[in-house]
Amino acid sequence: MLIADSYDEAKGETTLTLIPYGNIVIPGKWTKYNYNQTSKQHFFRNSDSTAIAVAKNPIDKYPFYSSELSNSELSKNWFEWESDFYSEKGIAVTQTNRETTKEYVIWKAKSSQVNSVFLYGVKNNLAYNFAVVTDNWTDEQRTKFLRELWDIN
Repeated sequence: MLIADSYDEAKGETTLTLIPYGNIVIPGKWTKYNYNQTSKQHFFRNSDSTAIAVAKNPIDKYPFYSSELSNSELSKNWFEWESDFYSEKGIAVTQTNRETTKEYVIWKAKSSQVNSVFLYGVKNNLAYNFAVVTDNWTDEQRTKFLRELWDIN
């Protein structure tokens, strides 16, 4: 996979290019600071030190995948799979919103060391993993940002 990121000042957006899977467009100016090879997440920070993570991968690479499932069911299974992982580590997990018509799940993981809001969704045979991993924004701001990411990608 070829990976690149750039900021377009005229559009006011950052683009992460993931060839052959396409782009992830992020509103605003973000600077990439890390990549997790295991989760395939790309981590970005903005000028107020708000951190986000984004990923876009083929859904059939995940252990919960089944070609018999709808995008909504795959998103639900993905959330449950991740929820089990976090719960085993003592991190409280709450599903905050499930948009079956938009085929994504928004959920929160919280402990003394973690306070992240996630959006897991599936479209066009690709799994989208978006997260706001900072305390700089309220849950409402984080959720609004995640929905915007989903809608423009």
